[in-house]
Amino acid sequence: MFLGYVLYIIKTLRHEIEPNPLTWVMFSYGTVLLTWLEHVRGASLELLLLPATCSTLGIVVAIISVYQAIHHRKMEMPDRWDLRSFFLDVTLT
Repeated sequence: MFLGYVLYIIKTLRHEIEPNPLTWVMFSYGTVLLTWLEHVRGASLELLLLPATCSTLGIVVAIISVYQAIHHRKMEMPDRWDLRSFFLDVTLT
């Protein structure tokens, strides 16, 4: 997982991949929430390693994708399906 995220981040920084900022924001807060819930339930450090890695690097990708969208003026209003997905995701969470 770690190597996959590192490769994705490198390709994003090289502008070979253009990640969807809204998708990555949803993914990152979801994985952070799940990691926190596992921690609260008493998961061991070994069990938290993978979700913590996904949470941390998901946040990194979300920040990079939002920054690039703003910096390169590609930040557009999400279409209605993206907005519906986002609000449904927040509601379910």
